[in-house]
Amino acid sequence: MNIRVCFNVLLVRFGIRQILPSDYINAIPVAESSEPMVELPDGIIDKTDGKVIVGRKGMIERLTTAARIVSEQGYRLHIFQTYRSPLEQAEKRTKLYEETKAKYLDYPDDKILRMLNLGVAGVGGGHQTGGAVDLSLCDKDGKEMDMGTQYREFNPKTPTRSKELNCEQQRNRVILLKAMQNAGFVNYPAEWWHYSYGDRMWAAYSNRRTAIYGVLDM
Repeated sequence: MNIRVCFNVLLVRFGIRQILPSDYINAIPVAESSEPMVELPDGIIDKTDGKVIVGRKGMIERLTTAARIVSEQGYRLHIFQTYRSPLEQAEKRTKLYEETKAKYLDYPDDKILRMLNLGVAGVGGGHQTGGAVDLSLCDKDGKEMDMGTQYREFNPKTPTRSKELNCEQQRNRVILLKAMQNAGFVNYPAEWWHYSYGDRMWAAYSNRRTAIYGVLDM
């Protein structure tokens, strides 16, 4: 690991910056736990389109715990996505690349790639392990709370601790953040909706030596 990556990791550990370098996260070894994939139980968690949502057993158990925590405060969790196959991830990345390239014809490839990485992660990320979840907070009737941005809307308000949020938006994010942290998740600071347990990101942001979930191809 080069000096630049190590220096940036130290800045995060000392609270000077929030985002860990991707090179550091991707270098974390995986001690695969072989936990099975299970379905998200019905009842206390809302799903965007009603489809079957799956994830690693330990992640789903903790997600259910977080749902109970927010339920005690009068809210529900609204799930956007958990597991995303390597094939699906690759297709999403290819589609966004083609759309970005067509929209910005005069941009060099390195700038297109940077924009692509902001919109869609490479294959092998947390969603392919069954340990990541994208979610929001909603009321008892299923109406989404004001979180500052829409899901997958990228602007200065997207980072979890953005300074551009109003009081209500900050409050809603804190409710979600505390519930998920108390259940054992870590948040990706650049995206308020992304949480993980067991994958490399979880290991990196919780200062663990190894992840316990590797990529699964289902």
